[in-house]
Amino acid sequence: MKIGINVSVLKAGENISGIGYYTYRIIKDMLENDSENEYYLFSNCELAVSFSENKNVHSLIYPCKNRLLWSRYILGWQIRKLDLDVFWSPTHNLPLIRQKRTRYYMTVHDIANHILTNISQTKSSQQKYLRIILDNSCKNADGIIVPSVATRDDLVKYFNVDAQKITVIYEGGDKETNIKPASQLELEEKYGVKKPYFLYVGTLQPRKNIDVIVDAFLLLARNEPTVQLVLAGGVGWGMSNVLEKIKRSEFKNRIIMTGYVSEEEKAGLYENTQGFLFPSLYEGFGIPILESFSYGVPVITAKNSSLPEVGGDAAIYIEDTMSADELAKSMKIILNASESNRNTMSKKAIQQFSKFTWKKCSKEIFDLFCASSF
Repeated sequence: MKIGINVSVLKAGENISGIGYYTYRIIKDMLENDSENEYYLFSNCELAVSFSENKNVHSLIYPCKNRLLWSRYILGWQIRKLDLDVFWSPTHNLPLIRQKRTRYYMTVHDIANHILTNISQTKSSQQKYLRIILDNSCKNADGIIVPSVATRDDLVKYFNVDAQKITVIYEGGDKETNIKPASQLELEEKYGVKKPYFLYVGTLQPRKNIDVIVDAFLLLARNEPTVQLVLAGGVGWGMSNVLEKIKRSEFKNRIIMTGYVSEEEKAGLYENTQGFLFPSLYEGFGIPILESFSYGVPVITAKNSSLPEVGGDAAIYIEDTMSADELAKSMKIILNASESNRNTMSKKAIQQFSKFTWKKCSKEIFDLFCASSF
């Protein structure tokens, strides 16, 4: 079987995260278990990783500065020349030009930008164009992979996609075992992080509900004189009001903004935190929850989109995503939990984490490709 994959998200010089990490892990695990089928990796740019050690891998780079132009038009002609059995795009679009005998798949991670307002910088005109592309790609796809039942249901509801065309394949959350976590002392010396603290990891942006996280902490801090809030990640768009609120707060010295952290530092932050805060407005899956669970960390999240699928009975849910008061009360429960209750929460977290692995995700995608080739 000849399998083609769009790997343009693995661009050299960029951090491998989000869809890029998803793409990398799926390919990595597929190649570890498959030396028989031929893989053709298409890109418009040099890659941040190499799979050249695998003899059944062919990297095909056709330079083009406009990734969308390349993936929608140029890539289609490249696929036709190779007469592939399967082509898969881990991003939300497929080439307009199709090869008749090739089966086309794509992964739709979420459609937040199409159903929520004011959560991205994308202009309305661009948003309409991206919606047209997604709609067209859904119609042209032979199969669509989604990471949750919630995302499947949203595609059916908002894009009128036939549910029979969609396969739910949960993503993974494997813990990096070869990383030595930074010590609490190192974190304190570099960032001023002291126990006890609550943690958020990721880009600071409206969709992640950072405003409510900060408001909840400010409520908690009034009666908890030592607790800190650690926001670990770069500052994205739309955060000016939140940054101003922090600057003016009487508790600003207890809100630690680390910026981008290394993997070692991130692991150390997870190991020592009281709890992880993830009251997101919408998620197609929610990998940060699993990342937290891998360390046995209690998670407070929202009861929307895919988050209950990922959190199961191990997470603490707030009913009103926009309620700082409700989030603060849940934080207080974790902060004041007995050792016995914390151990119970930790065991539940690890058990829930074990249900999701990248190897399982990769195998289910590979099996889907194999089933379509007959």
